[in-house]
Amino acid sequence: MLIGLALVTVTTYMMSDFTEMTPFYVMSLLMVFRGIGMGLSMITATTAGMATVPLSLISKASALRNVILQIAASLGIAMFTTLMQHRQVFHYANMAALINLNTADGIALQKWSAGLGAGMGWLSGTSQIASLALIAKKLAMFSMVEAIDDCFIVAAAICLMAVFFSLFLKGRNPVQEIPEIQANQRLLSEN
Repeated sequence: MLIGLALVTVTTYMMSDFTEMTPFYVMSLLMVFRGIGMGLSMITATTAGMATVPLSLISKASALRNVILQIAASLGIAMFTTLMQHRQVFHYANMAALINLNTADGIALQKWSAGLGAGMGWLSGTSQIASLALIAKKLAMFSMVEAIDDCFIVAAAICLMAVFFSLFLKGRNPVQEIPEIQANQRLLSEN
C-alpha cells in the first residue's frame, strides 16, 4: 500500500507543473502511473479493511464502504471545484495587475490590432476592444491552468498525509466471529 500511495503522491505533485503547452503524451503517462499507484493502494487498503470484518458482516461492511466512498468523492469534487474557482480569480487578478499596455510590447499589440481591424473595416475603437478581449481570453486561460496546478498541489499534500498515516497501520488479526453466529452456523451445518 505504501508504494502505491507514494506513486500517487509523486505523480500528483508532478501534475502541478502542467502548462497549456504540456504534451498530451506526458499527461497520459503520468495518469497511467497515477492509476497504477491508486490500484496498488486502494486494493490493498480494501483487502486489509475487509479482513478485519467478521464473515457475517462482510455484506454490510462492503455497502458501508461504498457509501463512504461516494460521499467522500462528492465532497472532494465540491472542495476542489471551490478551490479552483477561488484560485482562478486570484491568479486572474494578479496577472491583470501586471499588464501594462504602455510598454513596447503593449504598443506593438495595439498597432497590430489596429492594422488588423483596419483591414477588416473596423473602427479604431473596435480594434482596441478586440485586442483587450484577446488579452482577457489569454489571461483567463493562463489563470485556469494556474488554478488547476494549485489543486494538484493540494491533492498531493492530502496524498502525502495518507502516506504518513499509512506508516502507522499495523497488521491486525481478523475479528473473531460473534459466538451466537458461530453457534447458529454449526446448528445449520449439522442439520
